[in-house]
Amino acid sequence: MKLHSKTIVITGANGFVGSHLCRYFTEQGANVRALVKQPERCRALSAHASGGMYRCQLPSDIDEKAFSGTVSLVVHCACEMKAGIRTANLEGTRRLLHLSQRADHFIFISSLAAHSEAHSLYGQSKWEIELEMQKANTTIIKPGTVIGNGGVFEKTRQLVRKSAILPLFYGGSRAIQTIWIGDLCRVIENLCLGNSKGTYVAADFPGVSVRDYYRGISLLENRHRWIVPFPGDFVLPFVQLFERWHLPLPLSSDNLLGLKHLRSFAASKVGVNCLSYAQSLAALATEEGNFSAARRLECLRSNSLK
Repeated sequence: MKLHSKTIVITGANGFVGSHLCRYFTEQGANVRALVKQPERCRALSAHASGGMYRCQLPSDIDEKAFSGTVSLVVHCACEMKAGIRTANLEGTRRLLHLSQRADHFIFISSLAAHSEAHSLYGQSKWEIELEMQKANTTIIKPGTVIGNGGVFEKTRQLVRKSAILPLFYGGSRAIQTIWIGDLCRVIENLCLGNSKGTYVAADFPGVSVRDYYRGISLLENRHRWIVPFPGDFVLPFVQLFERWHLPLPLSSDNLLGLKHLRSFAASKVGVNCLSYAQSLAALATEEGNFSAARRLECLRSNSLK
C-alpha cells in the first residue's frame, strides 16, 4: 500500500464523499487529517481521522495546523451551500491552495454540473473553482452522481420511499451519469499515486435517462412508483417563490436549473474499471445486506440500465 503512513488532508470530511475517503484512506494505513466545520460535533468521524480533527469554515476560518509537516495529498471536498456560496467557495479554495503549497498533490472534487453554461449557483461556484484550479496546475475530478448512502442519490432515494409519484422534469431526456462511491475512492487514489494533473471525468458514459435512474432506485427499494412528466420551466418560478417563503420542498430551484442545463461528458481514463449504474445499485444493496434487491439488480438485463 503506497499511501501507508502518508499524511492525507481531507476537507468536508464529514460529508458523504469526504467521510468515505477518510475511511478508505485510513484502511490503507494513511494518516488522515479531517477538516470539518465543527470538530466537536463530529466525534464519530475520529475513528477514521488518526491525524486529528481540524476546523475548516470557508472562506477563512481554517486551522493551519492541519497542513503542518509533510503532506502527501490534499483532497478538497468542502463546499459552502448557504448564501454567498460563490465568494466563500472561491476565496476558501484560494486559501486552501496557499496552505497546501508544500503538499505533494492537491485534488479538487468538482461536479458534472460545473461547466461554462451552468445556471445553478452550485454549478457556477464549482466552475469558477475549476478555472482557478487550472491556473494552479492541480487535479480536478468531475464525478457523476455518486451512488452510495448519502449525497444527492440518498435524497432521491428518500423521495422514492415517501412519494408514490416521481416528477419527470424537462421530458426526462437528460442523461444521469453515475459512479459508485468505492470506485470514486479508487480513482482519487490512482490519480494521486500517478501524480496526474488536469481534469478527469469519473462517471459512466453516456449514463441513464432520468426515468431509468428513478426505475433503478425503485427496484432497489422494491417499490412501484408512478413516473409523471412535469413542465420544468412552469414549476421553477413556484419553487423559487416557496424558497423565498422558506417553505421546505423535496427539491430546490438549484436542482431544477442544474437538471435543465445538465451536460454529458465522456469518461476519462482513470485506471479504474468503474461499475455501471445497475452494478452500483447492486453493490449498495449488498453492502446494506439487502440481498434480495441485489439479486434483482444483478439479474437486470435492460440495456437502458447497463
